[in-house]
Amino acid sequence: MTPRPPPLTGVRLLRLIVRLMPPGFRQRHGQDVLECYRDAWDAEAESWGWGKRAGFVVGAWVSTTRTLAGAWWMAMTGRGARDGTGMMGGATVRSEVRQTLRRLTRKPGFAVMVVLTLGMGIGVNTAVFTVLHSVLLAPLPYEDGEQLVRLYLNRVDRPGEFDYLNLSTPAIHELRDETPSLGSVAVLENHTPEGVDLGDTDRPERLRMLRVSAEYFETFGYTPLVGRVFERADEVTESRVAIVSEDVWSRHMGGRAESLGSSLTLDGEPYRIVGVMIDDFEDPLEGAVDVWMPLELYGEGEAYWGNNWLTAIGRLAPGATPTSLRAELDVLEGRHALLGPDAAEKGFTDVPLREDLVGSSRPMLLAVMGAVVVLLLLTAVNVTSLMLAGAAARERELAIRTSIGASRGVLALQFTVESVLLALAGGAAGLVLAVVTLDLILLVAPADLPMAGRIRLGGAGIAFAGGGSALLGLVLGLATAAPFIGPRLEGLATGTRGDGTAQGRPGLRATLVRVEVALAVMLLAGAGVLGRSLYNLQHRDLGVDPASVLTFHVGLPDVRYGSDPLIHDFSERFHAQVRAIPGVETVGVTSRLPALGSFNTFGTRRADGPDRPWDVDNISVNQRWVAGEYFETIELEIVRGRAFDATDEADVPYRTVVSQALADQLFGDEDPLGQWLYIAGRYTEIVGVAETEASTPRGPGALVAYHHQRQWISGSREMTHVVRAAVPVAGLIPALRDALARVDGELVLNEPTPLTEVIGRGIAVERFAATLLLCFAVLAVAVAGLGLYGVLAHLVGQRRREIGIRRALGANGGGVVALVVRRGLALAVTGAVAGVGAAWLLGSFLEFLVFGVSPRDPLAMMAAPAVLLVVAALASTLPAVRATRVSPLTALESR
Repeated sequence: MTPRPPPLTGVRLLRLIVRLMPPGFRQRHGQDVLECYRDAWDAEAESWGWGKRAGFVVGAWVSTTRTLAGAWWMAMTGRGARDGTGMMGGATVRSEVRQTLRRLTRKPGFAVMVVLTLGMGIGVNTAVFTVLHSVLLAPLPYEDGEQLVRLYLNRVDRPGEFDYLNLSTPAIHELRDETPSLGSVAVLENHTPEGVDLGDTDRPERLRMLRVSAEYFETFGYTPLVGRVFERADEVTESRVAIVSEDVWSRHMGGRAESLGSSLTLDGEPYRIVGVMIDDFEDPLEGAVDVWMPLELYGEGEAYWGNNWLTAIGRLAPGATPTSLRAELDVLEGRHALLGPDAAEKGFTDVPLREDLVGSSRPMLLAVMGAVVVLLLLTAVNVTSLMLAGAAARERELAIRTSIGASRGVLALQFTVESVLLALAGGAAGLVLAVVTLDLILLVAPADLPMAGRIRLGGAGIAFAGGGSALLGLVLGLATAAPFIGPRLEGLATGTRGDGTAQGRPGLRATLVRVEVALAVMLLAGAGVLGRSLYNLQHRDLGVDPASVLTFHVGLPDVRYGSDPLIHDFSERFHAQVRAIPGVETVGVTSRLPALGSFNTFGTRRADGPDRPWDVDNISVNQRWVAGEYFETIELEIVRGRAFDATDEADVPYRTVVSQALADQLFGDEDPLGQWLYIAGRYTEIVGVAETEASTPRGPGALVAYHHQRQWISGSREMTHVVRAAVPVAGLIPALRDALARVDGELVLNEPTPLTEVIGRGIAVERFAATLLLCFAVLAVAVAGLGLYGVLAHLVGQRRREIGIRRALGANGGGVVALVVRRGLALAVTGAVAGVGAAWLLGSFLEFLVFGVSPRDPLAMMAAPAVLLVVAALASTLPAVRATRVSPLTALESR
């Protein structure tokens, strides 16, 4: 029986690996490798199954690749250098390094240009890789971070519509007590920023405060520096204990262990400090925190499923898996139908914490990383073009060395040593640039970029820069060497052209320029699309006018403002002081600013009237309380009915202003005025309809029910004030602080910020991506322009004698300039066409970032090549003009 022949693909790849071996080693052992492979196959293959045969082929590839690496290591280190194999020894390598360094010192301009070009590409890539690694790749800064999951409620009756709702108190009790797969659950209240005023100081200080459950720190794997964590017994209203950060402990308690158990005055009340948490700990959602207080989980809202006000992060128990957790959550969902209509519609969503934190950022970061990889490729192409130009001047020298016995490997080594040395120098320069670039990236990065506080250039970034530089140098060396180590050199060695300087590879360099232009057009088109998208977002009608509005927070301590009337009385007294400030037009207060996303959602139903039946189905609606001239201040128009007035007292039936979007969804063509809603156990009458505000700067219209502060405040003492002024709002801050001090000198006016800036944070991701892509595109255009200039300057130099003849025969300078510019534009046009095609094909990768514009926007696709053609014309004109300034006689005499 004829033996089965080895697979042809396997043999071809094996031959390719053998060809890559050093010449001497290949001559002595290459055929032996192939014959051993065939012999082993012929002896055993007939008895093997397909799996074992495939394993044999792969194993042969791996083994031969190891032999390839060993052979080159012997060549580079000197083993076998004197055994007649023709392999390069260590002395050869050292000699080439010395010669290369001498050669580069004679051409400092060339070396500096290459190093800076590579440094730019490597530095920008290292900076972006550092961000990518810190956000997407590095482990979460918590013990066994992969065991952490974010937990949400969802609406099982509306799958896909409300899958990520915050949790209610009864849902939290289920998760903590009835899911064995969760070893612990961290619960926190973060639906609105909270702070506390630190007393007992010369000047009141606002501290960032977070209310958390007993198992909060345990879930994240942190223990206090000193003291203890919270216990479930602390989760009651009367609890007056707190845990402080190491910074607060050292600044206000002397940093002494014996100070533990003493009190700090927070919001006017003494809190006993039971623990100190190290400053390295940051909440994954809220970042740095100064003070942690126990979260009340056994209050009046315990049995209410419709109040979604809590956030939960769970840790899987030892031996538990996401599958076992999901099974337990499914069991809980099945029992919700027995708990009433609000619970029956609720289910659970579980998401790995890392995915929850970085999921929305991943596409944006990958798009940015893709852009910088393109920029690195463009710089590599530019450097290859520069090195080809340098090598062209040495072509005769290389040919002579070949004729006297230098092997192609030795010649390739010359180019590789030079490119690796330049690339490593570029990598060193790139590390310096990466530090600066990283600072600039973080300056424009979104405030909610996950792990932003831990992004810094570390070992991973340095390894990336070093390894990338070495690999890039090796690739550049081989790419530069390839055109110059062929048989053509032998003919050049005996030729007598001119001064011996070859023409180089103008066709190859022209192709490289086309590639540069194509890459630059691709980046510029992407930047143009994102720029138009950002413009659309910044000029979108949000339903409000944030211009000339200042916002700030004021927190009222419970000890002095323990009832709703006292809270509202403060608002009225403070607003009276603010209105007296010159330049102030209107002032209001709210529980939530517009266009900042979903907040304090309650199930909302139509009702036939007070104490009458309501619809079974409900809608999740944002609930906000307001007071003062809130609608006038943000210019949210009342399109029907009225806004709140002095008749909307606490002791009259509840009254509500709804957004137009909510009125349309609940009542359709019916008149919403005078209709009744049932919200969180309250019947409320609709007295007005407001223009629909956007839920976010790029989101749909928000479903909002507005309530007057007197009727809805429910003990909320975190207040966001808005002030519209006819003067620059930043100049009002000192007067506003004085006004607050006249009302209550112990309160702090916190985070005064223009409303335009607050809302602008909602498009921070788009601004970040557009800014970076535009910067990379500008760099790409500059690199492409330099590449085109280099090629044309080289071509003009080669045609200097021809230009002299033309001038001597009467050609004017304009004709010479036109000749060179046409050549440059011809190169740019072909590259630009390819770049537009690539941008068109890759446009879908930007779809998640754009708003109000196609990712293949025709205007951007036309503007990008137009810019490159202008740059090409400028880059072409300079060498052409220089050529016309040389006298014909000088050009004719040049060799």
